[in-house]
Amino acid sequence: MNRRSCIADGRALALASVLTLASALSGQAQQPAAPASPPIKLGIVSFLTGPAASPFGIPGRNGAEIVIEALNAGTLPPPYNTVGFGGTKIEAKYVDEAGSTANVVTEFRNLVQRDQVDAVVGYISSGSCLAVTPVAEELKALTVYFDCGTPRIFEEKPRKYVFRPSPHATMDNVGAAKYLVAKKTDVALYSGINQNYAWGQDSWRDFVGAMNVLSPKAKVEKELFPKLFAGEYGAEISTLLTSKSQALHTSFWDGDLESFVYQEQTRGLNKRMPIIYTTGESAIWRLRDKMPDGAIVAQPLVPEDLHRPLRHAADLSVVPDGARPPRPESGMGEGGAEEGRRQADDRRRGDGVRRHRVRRPERQGQTCHRQRPSGHSGNRLRHLPLQPAEGPARTG
Repeated sequence: MNRRSCIADGRALALASVLTLASALSGQAQQPAAPASPPIKLGIVSFLTGPAASPFGIPGRNGAEIVIEALNAGTLPPPYNTVGFGGTKIEAKYVDEAGSTANVVTEFRNLVQRDQVDAVVGYISSGSCLAVTPVAEELKALTVYFDCGTPRIFEEKPRKYVFRPSPHATMDNVGAAKYLVAKKTDVALYSGINQNYAWGQDSWRDFVGAMNVLSPKAKVEKELFPKLFAGEYGAEISTLLTSKSQALHTSFWDGDLESFVYQEQTRGLNKRMPIIYTTGESAIWRLRDKMPDGAIVAQPLVPEDLHRPLRHAADLSVVPDGARPPRPESGMGEGGAEEGRRQADDRRRGDGVRRHRVRRPERQGQTCHRQRPSGHSGNRLRHLPLQPAEGPARTG
């Protein structure tokens, strides 16, 4: 997704989280109350500083601000068009998620015990969610996670006070394994390079687990876990270049993803093996023609897919060799950003352009996009155009 799509997805997740709380708290708020009833206090936690702030944290906070303002004004569509939560206005306190997990837990305790918030909404890092969850249960504090992707929150133990309206990483990695096995049936060895924290570890675990079931003869050759936001991957790329792997899995995101893409192409790693980028869509707009040939790139759900029955863990495609997404004449400068904004606005207006398709005037067969099944869920990996379509194209 391009940066505007990141912002849209962040706002959508914040919307879902706040509306989840609206359903949970409105019953309590609708009880007979004194004329000057105190507001419902929410703690909103998101990355406001650091590398994760721009693609995830700030959009999440902005989404929360927009929804809370609309709730307090009673301007959301039914059934959320009453003021606040059941007539009681909302007061929000915003907290930066940046820092160690110990600091994140301390800030959570402060929100619950010192600030006496009624609920906490937030958390992007999987590490943050894993650290906060037992504390939320201990304090009996209603907590809604809007983004963190680790599958180890609810799948390993039932929770009473913690909720999450968003999906997690398992579908990305199981879907990627299914696609790899379907399209490259002769894989005997594969490797992985993932960030050394919960998201990277869980993503790799799920991918390997799926491969063990789908292709038992395929074996792991290299497991590499560089430090989060390391930015330099020369040693890891050297290790992979000397390997015999036939595919590489990575869940890198943000700056780590972009750094790795530039560095591996300089040394030709993508020519040795196809690379599966399970979160590649988050950077494809900025990278555009820098994405390597043959890359397998994930694309998140579009809203209409949420109404479809679950049939497939993923519908996956690949960037064909030699294919490049067209870009505006102005390249990566202000004109390119403006073009991205215009296309995002077109999509929000409902002009018939679906996020996973390349925009073209007559919808002719100018792409190698697979026929989508009648219903599915999960992340998709998509084709990019084989040749430039007429007019501006959706490249992220």
